[in-house]
Amino acid sequence: MKPADPLSWRKIAWNGICFDCPPDWEIGKIGQRYLLFEAGNGPVLEVKWNPVKGRFSHKSQLKRLSAIQPRRLRKTFRVEPLRDAWAKALADYDTAGFSWHATSVAGRGAIIYCPECKTATLIQFFNSGSDKVDSVPRRLLATFRDHFQNRTVPWAVFDIRAKVPTRFKLDKYRFDAGEFELVFSTNKQRLTLHRWSPAGLLLRNHTLQEIAQVRFNPDGKLSLSMASVRDAFAEGLVAPASLWYLVKARIQRAFPYTILRLWHEEDKNRILCVRLDGKQPLEGGDYNRICRNYESV
Repeated sequence: MKPADPLSWRKIAWNGICFDCPPDWEIGKIGQRYLLFEAGNGPVLEVKWNPVKGRFSHKSQLKRLSAIQPRRLRKTFRVEPLRDAWAKALADYDTAGFSWHATSVAGRGAIIYCPECKTATLIQFFNSGSDKVDSVPRRLLATFRDHFQNRTVPWAVFDIRAKVPTRFKLDKYRFDAGEFELVFSTNKQRLTLHRWSPAGLLLRNHTLQEIAQVRFNPDGKLSLSMASVRDAFAEGLVAPASLWYLVKARIQRAFPYTILRLWHEEDKNRILCVRLDGKQPLEGGDYNRICRNYESV
């Protein structure tokens, strides 16, 4: 694991945690509370986290972690103090360290518990056991966060960046070639972040308004009125097309009101969209702030 220039590192933020990582580390797998990073020919970092209810025990977690290892690794699994640099970087947390090794790969990691937000995180670096220079794990751990003081949570994966109010919880996500989608919800609202690429191809034969119609109102059952349309920007409202639709939506506990905004980031060749659905007519407020903070890089 070679040290990377800290100035070129990028921020990763996903479902309540964030940290900086080297520019050549790519997300290989992603789950609700799971990230696996790869570089070169294999994995370099694994992160798992969960909120904890009740008492947390490092001893129990380490015992469980050892038990789930394959037999050949279980024999080499060791509980050990964190390296001094790691302990200093994680001074605000309750921590315990471990290591393991096999013929061609080794791992070193930490179980991190935050008494303030009651989140437990397992983070392990592959091949770090043989590193003479520990600058990469030290730098990453020094930037690790599992809660935030303001009322928004950062999101930064692949080429999208966003800040979402804490009341919204992640429901589902999709990262397909050419199309990303993140869906958040509360009891009264649903927030969806879209990203499409390449924009040049999508806009070759369609305007942003037409894309909005095709994506969000293909059967014409809703009343999609575009309040503002420009070459690189479109904003509209999706309102119940009839009283019967409104009554039906409320019976089914659906979200009959929608506000959406699409815009073209020409220099990034991306189309971004923020859609907010609600059970009651919607106002700007947080919606405008979400739009301002949503971008591609």
